[in-house]
Amino acid sequence: LIGAAFGSAVVAPAIWSWRQSAREASLGRLPFCILNQSTRHLHVSTYRRDDTYRRIAVLGMAGQSSGDIAPENILELDPPNDAVEFQLEVSFGQAATPPTETWVGGAASAALSASSLAASLLPRLPYISAQPLESLRAIVRRGSVYRISEHAIHQPESDCPTSSSELDPAALLELLQVPRAVLP
Repeated sequence: LIGAAFGSAVVAPAIWSWRQSAREASLGRLPFCILNQSTRHLHVSTYRRDDTYRRIAVLGMAGQSSGDIAPENILELDPPNDAVEFQLEVSFGQAATPPTETWVGGAASAALSASSLAASLLPRLPYISAQPLESLRAIVRRGSVYRISEHAIHQPESDCPTSSSELDPAALLELLQVPRAVLP
């Protein structure tokens, strides 16, 4: 009883204050935006600039450091870190599944999303993962807008035995900063 009273009187307000200060800090940071102009669903993750292994995306209380982008959509990222530059990794994603109508389907969907979250925290190793190894990687800055589009592949069909569906994101996609003069 004393522990519960202590927890509700001291710990709960401390956690609330910590969350509130994290939200206020996030309001002071500039996000950056990713515009998907490709024909594929993409998964984008943000890492600290000095993180050479890219095992875990930037984590924190207030802000978003990874997400999925459907074709012709935009994603705003605000990693919960005060750094100005980050590493961005782009890989092919999957289309979002529509919501389920029953509680059994909802529970199965929740279990699947929890397992995919756990899998996303693990590093992608060639002998475990079936995902392509060569993701598109770039350095991005806060306050900028970037667009991802597909390279125009200009090779004769006789010289190119692989189709565009077999290429890695690094070979198929390009990430370019949108000039400020173009933005409203």
